Amino acid sequence: MFNSGKLVFLLTAATMVSASSLNINNKCDRAVTVQIAVPGGTRPDVSIPAGQSAGGAQGIPQDGNGIALSFVTDPAQTNKAMSRAEVNFTPGNPAGAAFINLSNLYGYSVATELTGSGCADYVCNIGSGCPVPGPTGSCASPCCNDFNSCQGASSCPPGSRGDVGGGPGPHADFYQGACPNSYAWGDEDSDEPTRNLGSNCSGDDIQVTLCPGKPSSQL
Repeated sequence: MFNSGKLVFLLTAATMVSASSLNINNKCDRAVTVQIAVPGGTRPDVSIPAGQSAGGAQGIPQDGNGIALSFVTDPAQTNKAMSRAEVNFTPGNPAGAAFINLSNLYGYSVATELTGSGCADYVCNIGSGCPVPGPTGSCASPCCNDFNSCQGASSCPPGSRGDVGGGPGPHADFYQGACPNSYAWGDEDSDEPTRNLGSNCSGDDIQVTLCPGKPSSQL
């Protein structure tokens, strides 16, 4: 006899197993505000207190293609010195269920680790030497020579693909050395294709850890 209740249970269980997830664990000793950009607009900011985590219940997107998470520890850093993690969930893509990368086009605000099931473990942790320092240990975009007038990636020159803000700035070399597996300019993946700047993940469980206590990755 056909058991519709059992079928509903099985479908629900399958959905739960295959659901993507994106979670942020704040191990820093201070709160971090997450600014969220998605295709077509932005989502409300999410503030994560020190020692706490945030996921879907707190407003972190759990699916989509083109999710950008910018991390701010001081309002003065906004669009000037923000560490950024980028996540693309790609269901059905033979290359992987998700694609991830770290970016310093908007500068650096906090040590960040980005990883997931079946993909590379990316870490950007800048301890010293920042050419254009900002508040609370932050560092301005590699295209800025002055923190207060910095406009993040908008300060960068056109790139090799003709896109605005895609080219390397005056401090790109510093960022390449400090965080070799994070974008130092928008077109770096095509300008220097041997660099490991993004990873396809076999699974879609993605984790961001702020202040992970690890040095920058050297993949």
